[in-house]
Amino acid sequence: MDPFLLTLACILAVLLVARLRALHAPGMRNPGRFNSTAEWTPVSQEGQTRVPIGVPLIDWFLGVIRPRLEGGETLEGFARGFFYPPRRQDYRIKVGLDKHPLLIAVTSRRMLLFEFGRWTVVRSCFIEYDAIQYLRPPKPGPMGTSGNLRFGLHSGAEYQVGFLGPLFSDELMQHEQRLAAYLRSLGPRFASSPAPLSAAA
Repeated sequence: MDPFLLTLACILAVLLVARLRALHAPGMRNPGRFNSTAEWTPVSQEGQTRVPIGVPLIDWFLGVIRPRLEGGETLEGFARGFFYPPRRQDYRIKVGLDKHPLLIAVTSRRMLLFEFGRWTVVRSCFIEYDAIQYLRPPKPGPMGTSGNLRFGLHSGAEYQVGFLGPLFSDELMQHEQRLAAYLRSLGPRFASSPAPLSAAA
C-alpha cells in the first residue's frame, strides 16, 4: 500500500476513535447540564482585585475564598482546576486565569466553585453537600497529583473536572491534596455512580 495512503488511513482512524470517545464522554446524553456554568451566579467586577502577575497566587486565591465562608465554616482545601472534557468555549486562545478556569474549595459544609475570566472571578456556585446526588472523589495520582472529580446534583447538573497539580509549588500541592483527601472522606455519604441516564466517565 502506498505510504501516503497508509499514513492518511491511520490519521483518519485516530480521528474516528477520538470522535467516538467524545460522543460517549460524560454528559453527552445531557449536554445542556454537563459542565455548564450558565446557571451559576454572575460576580460583579466592581471592587474585585485583579490577579497579580509574577507573584505566588495563594494569598489571592484565599482572598477569593475566605470572604465567602460563613460563621463556623472551615476551609478544608482548595485547588485550581479545569473542565474535563473541555467545553466548547474552552477551545480558544486563553490568557491569564482562564487557562485553568476553575477554583474549587471544599469546606466543612459546602463546595465552593469559582469560574475565572482572564483576570477576575466571573461566576460562582456554592453547593451544599445535601444537594449532591453522587460523588466520585479524585483518586491519588502520580507524584502526589489528583485524578478527576466527578459529581452530580439532585437538580440534574453534572460536573467532571481535572486538577492543575502544581508540582512546582509545594504549598499549592498541599492545598490540592487536602481537598482531594477531604472529598474522599466525604465519598461514603454519596452514591459513587452517576444517575442511570448519564454516560459513564
